[in-house]
Amino acid sequence: MNAVERRITRGGRLGLAAALLAGWAWVGASWAGPANVTPEERALLPSYCDAVQDTPGYATGFARWAAVYGEAFNSFHHYCWAFIYLMRADRHSTADRDRQSMLINAYDEIAYVLRATPPDHVLLPEMLTKQGMILRRQGRIKEAIARLERAAALNPKYWRAYTELAQCHVALNDKRKALEVVEEGLTHSPDSRGLAAWLKDLGGQQRAGPTRPAVTPAERTGPDAAPSGRADRARAGDDSSKAPDAR
Repeated sequence: MNAVERRITRGGRLGLAAALLAGWAWVGASWAGPANVTPEERALLPSYCDAVQDTPGYATGFARWAAVYGEAFNSFHHYCWAFIYLMRADRHSTADRDRQSMLINAYDEIAYVLRATPPDHVLLPEMLTKQGMILRRQGRIKEAIARLERAAALNPKYWRAYTELAQCHVALNDKRKALEVVEEGLTHSPDSRGLAAWLKDLGGQQRAGPTRPAVTPAERTGPDAAPSGRADRARAGDDSSKAPDAR
């Protein structure tokens, strides 16, 4: 090998090494989770997030929650990260470009957990519903519907899957189908105030039955319920699941 060939070979090796280092750095960043998690954000997480990996002092509660959620709990720190990304995406102060990035991060974190989650896991319908919600917000409606229909099939009583499905059909300008979805959800969860709010919003027939407590403003404006006029805003492309900034 002459001097020129040696220089070319050496340069190629250095370039490969640089590429590998860059790749490792990217992977490391993606596995680090959201930066600068605040006490306010942590307070809004499910209680099991205090016991997941990468949480200070997690060992004290890890065994208890692992007994509840099984081996999949080993990856639940990614699910907790997804919650934080979604919180940040829902802030009105978040720029649109950053919001889309956070939705992608949340989706990917849930996807990671799903790879370790058995098909009969109790939280699988919830995880699929969150992915469906993210896909809807990204405008990927058909993919969202597939996720949400699977979630509803796994647990017909999980009413949030139906409210998300309704929003998908409203986004497709199919109010009739959205109403059918809500009515189906109510057959499985007749006491769901979120579904009842959607039924009223879509002009459906209120069902006879026990008197339900009035739907509070907080319940009607949360990410899983339907305030008055939600159908029109969803049809216009307005995202209905934004929450106020955390203070």
